[in-house]
Amino acid sequence: MNSEQQLTVIKQLGEALAKERDLGQFLKTLSECANILVNADRCSIFVVDEMTGTLWSQLAEGMNDDVICINVGQGIVGLCAEQKRPIIVDDAGKDSRFFSGIDRSTGYKTRSILSVPMFDAEQKVIGVFQLLNKKTGLFTSDDVQMVSMLAVYAGIMLDNALLHDAMQKRFDNKNEALIERNLDLDRANAEIKALVKEKDDMIKTAAKIIAKLANAILGELDCLYESDAKTAKNHIKRIRATASLLGKTFCNYTYNRSNLPPRERVNISEILRAYIAEFSDVAAFGAQAIKSMVDSNVYGKYRSDDLGIIFHNIILNAIKYGPEGGVIDIKLEKHPTTAVLSVADSGPGIINKERIFREAHREIKTVAGFGKGLRLVKSICDEENIKISVSDNKPSGSVFTLEFFIDQN
Repeated sequence: MNSEQQLTVIKQLGEALAKERDLGQFLKTLSECANILVNADRCSIFVVDEMTGTLWSQLAEGMNDDVICINVGQGIVGLCAEQKRPIIVDDAGKDSRFFSGIDRSTGYKTRSILSVPMFDAEQKVIGVFQLLNKKTGLFTSDDVQMVSMLAVYAGIMLDNALLHDAMQKRFDNKNEALIERNLDLDRANAEIKALVKEKDDMIKTAAKIIAKLANAILGELDCLYESDAKTAKNHIKRIRATASLLGKTFCNYTYNRSNLPPRERVNISEILRAYIAEFSDVAAFGAQAIKSMVDSNVYGKYRSDDLGIIFHNIILNAIKYGPEGGVIDIKLEKHPTTAVLSVADSGPGIINKERIFREAHREIKTVAGFGKGLRLVKSICDEENIKISVSDNKPSGSVFTLEFFIDQN
């Protein structure tokens, strides 16, 4: 290739590189052009990283595409960058400056080398051409001159390409951060919508429950006005039970475990019997009955309020899901170190046992409730080391079983 042809190649290269925005493709085109100009076997473009004091090359033509990294001042290419001048090596194996580590890692045999620095607009070394193994003879001063001419074009264009690549990376990072932020906003928006819906559903459910219980009280009051002394007591009993249930409908939402009193030795049997007595009237209101067998003097170190929340929700759950005319069987059996409470109903049973203790889960949507009670029970049991489980009752219904550690003193 004569001088005129070489200049034409450089001019065409300049036009092509001026349009190129991809750094990898830029380096590849530059490398191929340098090979053509001096008839070399291979060419690598090493880029200077001032922050780390190294040169890197992602393109080693004919080799693998792994990044090659070398320190400034190391090997021929490092010396070229450090000394800011071209270097020709006729026999790499006999040159003490030659760094053979790349040959060992790639399996390539370097014989002759031409390294030429590239400068940016401020005359700082921005990169290095490293051409290996000229195909015909050795590298000459004419090759140095030709690659240096190419380097004048390439240095400025490489500077622009690196700037564009850095800006593109910053843009991509900002874009990824923006996308992630938008996703976070979408997730937060979805959570807010879910919370708003949950709140709306809770208000609607609460309104239905309050209306139902209030109507029941009004109905009983109407009957009370028309009743005789013999039946008045039953109506008053039902009014009392319904009013009590109304008062405790929202206890799960008002119960605060952040400032609880210390645990103390309490009579579990007495607390449970009090709740059974209270809910017996509620069960009777729905034509249900509570059958109980509670061992006496079962003591444990717990908080009375915690036990009250547990008993309230477990018994009320059995009443809500039990059929009219059904029986709720409650047992508290004392063992040497534990006491086992079982509450069995004859309702439809629980299909999703693994989800029954989750927040807002309701097994049957048509049954009034908030889906919070059993989740609160489970959280208390977990904190107080009370084992709780649910199983099928025979022939139908569910059995909630709780195991308490008891105090023998």
